[in-house]
Amino acid sequence: MNKTTIPLIFAIAAALTVRAGGLAIPDDVKAHIREAVDSGGAAAIVFGMVSPAGTAVFAHGAMAKGGPPVKADTLFEIGSITKTFTAILLMDAALEGKAALDDPIQKHLPAGARIAGFEGRPIRLRHLATHTGALPRMPGNIRYDDIQNPYAAYDADDLYAFLNQFEPAHEPGERFLYSNLGAGMLGHILTLIHGSDFDDLIRQRIAKPLGMRDTGLSLSEAQKARMAKGYSVFGQPAKNWDWLCLAGAGAIRSTVPDMLRYLQANIGLLDSPLAEAMRQTHQRQAAAGENVAIGLGWHVLERGERRLIWHNGRTGGFRSFCGFDPETKTGVVALTNSGRSMDQLGIHALIPEIPLPEAR
Repeated sequence: MNKTTIPLIFAIAAALTVRAGGLAIPDDVKAHIREAVDSGGAAAIVFGMVSPAGTAVFAHGAMAKGGPPVKADTLFEIGSITKTFTAILLMDAALEGKAALDDPIQKHLPAGARIAGFEGRPIRLRHLATHTGALPRMPGNIRYDDIQNPYAAYDADDLYAFLNQFEPAHEPGERFLYSNLGAGMLGHILTLIHGSDFDDLIRQRIAKPLGMRDTGLSLSEAQKARMAKGYSVFGQPAKNWDWLCLAGAGAIRSTVPDMLRYLQANIGLLDSPLAEAMRQTHQRQAAAGENVAIGLGWHVLERGERRLIWHNGRTGGFRSFCGFDPETKTGVVALTNSGRSMDQLGIHALIPEIPLPEAR
């Protein structure tokens, strides 16, 4: 077949492999990514690995349908992986003495915001970081004025109004119930503790110390030019998500190289002033399902003697996975501008006996 007859989408979806050190991404992972993208199952996937041997990045697909190819430094929404950053900020504040994990959340809320406990037992900061606060997944008073951008209009006044009428149905700490509300509220409380907005907290207290130059909420004009276009699970263009007071649940944008530095710091391959705070977030706090526990922000997959520490993410047009094996000091990150889950792909790269998902 002559090159000129190749459809444009395949011509621009050339793969890019970047290596630093002796690490190589497994051939079956790269083949799976190519097939998933070329079959139309994903717009693009950028996949990275890190180990003591170095880092490697593999990128395949387009920044937008019919657009230029993705690169290692293409920006994506990472969704709920943000929760691990929020938990690190909490632990960092605890180590600095600005808060304690077992502080009742009421201690850090303004006087006009009141939240009931359960039979005298309060919701604590620890509960927000472990999804054990007896809170719903979403606040009952959220307004879906724009279903494609669901958090854009929810502000602190809305949050306080919800808390003032909310009553937990069971004791906080009793059970795991995944809550975007709880994680978002934790991020908001941390902004009150530090007197700074969430974007600034992420940049100044995590991204800057780790050298993560493309990680935050707001984007410069140059970064906007490197931001991938998101697509829904049905392949339709999706809006970027904007956040107000619940940003701690899922607002961060980042790149694979930045997220590999994040993994290196969490694994202990990169010296960091956050090392102890990160180590504390990895510790098991409560059961979260069969073979799964919850740390502070992170999920912990318990497979016999093996532990994987991980989180995934999903927004309207993006999916993500970030995880590592603390014993082998190997980590992976997978980002896509589509509705395709990256979970099984990421876990397979860490535990090869877990099969790859279907590519189509």
